[in-house]
Amino acid sequence: MEERTLFEGQYTGKKYKVGTVYDYQVSVPAHDRRGGCALMLEFDKLANATVESMAALNKSKKAPGYIGIGISGGSLPAQIKGGNPRGMRADSFDMYDREFSDFLVKEFIPFLVAEYHLHISKSPDMHVALGGSSGGIAAFQTAWFHPEYFHRVYMSSPSMLSMGRGEEFITLIRKCEPKPIKVYMEYSGSDLDEYVGNSAAVGEGVYRSLKFAGYDVICNVFPGEGHCSRYGNAEQRKEAFAWLWENLDTPIVPGQGGKQFGEVMPEGSRWEKTDEAFPLKIAMNVKGTLGSYVTRGGQILFLHKGGADIVARGLKSPTGLCVASDGAMLYYSDKNSGIVAAFPILADGTLGPRHIHGMIHTYGDFDFPGALDIAVDAGDRLFAATEVGAQCIRSFGLIDAILDNPDGLQVKRLAFAADGSPVLYAETARGVYKRAVLFGAPTGQTEPKTRSYFDWF
Repeated sequence: MEERTLFEGQYTGKKYKVGTVYDYQVSVPAHDRRGGCALMLEFDKLANATVESMAALNKSKKAPGYIGIGISGGSLPAQIKGGNPRGMRADSFDMYDREFSDFLVKEFIPFLVAEYHLHISKSPDMHVALGGSSGGIAAFQTAWFHPEYFHRVYMSSPSMLSMGRGEEFITLIRKCEPKPIKVYMEYSGSDLDEYVGNSAAVGEGVYRSLKFAGYDVICNVFPGEGHCSRYGNAEQRKEAFAWLWENLDTPIVPGQGGKQFGEVMPEGSRWEKTDEAFPLKIAMNVKGTLGSYVTRGGQILFLHKGGADIVARGLKSPTGLCVASDGAMLYYSDKNSGIVAAFPILADGTLGPRHIHGMIHTYGDFDFPGALDIAVDAGDRLFAATEVGAQCIRSFGLIDAILDNPDGLQVKRLAFAADGSPVLYAETARGVYKRAVLFGAPTGQTEPKTRSYFDWF
């Protein structure tokens, strides 16, 4: 077996996961590879199966030299006499939340690099996150939230269960723009069946979602076996790693995504920074015959030639208004509400009763559960700026696609090009971004002949 040095220690979260104490192991090759080693980040601990299988693959030139890092789920020490420490594995591994992955990439790994003078490759194609059960979901979401750092994932019986909104991944993998991640996964036919969900059903759901979204993924199912049944098996892990490291010279790129993205934007569309000014946007009736709508305090006002009328009251924290492409509905967003609402527009410009239009996907530990702004295109697809991304709501209320936030930054404002061209603009704290889409803003003349007003896929 390859000669290696093992370091062990503890690290306490400082900026992220503050106060949580993590045990760790670092395994480095005896020969210093200053050109940069691959990274194997394993959750719970660095397993013997990882060391043995990677040694065999490295010897046969089927895997690169690597630095292995293992990290526990962490514990939170009691701060008063007689108190008990709290296990933080669920808090660290199982939450649909980016704090733990931020902790790993921005704090913990840089600490280890400096502390042990590690030479880790800068290429995300050379970085693997792996784990079983709760460690499996931790591995996946580490790459999900930081695809600029991790491109390869191995997960065994991943706990995408209702422990910390992990079940959201089965849906979000399908709806979000695909990320450059190659995934090996496995689960068992007699996996866990608990109040938080069934791990076999979750395993199949995750695999089908990854295939639907065009990810490079392979899945092994072991009938009659139990939870993480092969995770400690060095031969099984050798097979998994051999596939993960195949075609190492070919960059890992995002897949095409679900077919619904073809109805939102042209292939290859990405956010790009621009020096252009953010477009002016007014919530005006499409045909321009009635007037426009604005929010003031907790009210919606209808502005017309005769003056201004209050047409809705009792709004919480209004952030956006826009009129549907046929002029029949007024869409409304509220940063403190997990929905986007719709008001029917009546013949005199007043509004009918409020209806729920779309249910926003959100993180558990959110700053705001709702949208900070909304914009509608000529096909009556609503784009809602949220912490998760720009959520695309079809005119009958279903969210079918979620565009990444540009550079991972919260979008404050959304608008389409003022000249009606099919370009979507987003404003963040770093400036204005734009990307190509299929339709521009409604003008009264540019709408498609067939709109998606009815609830059919």
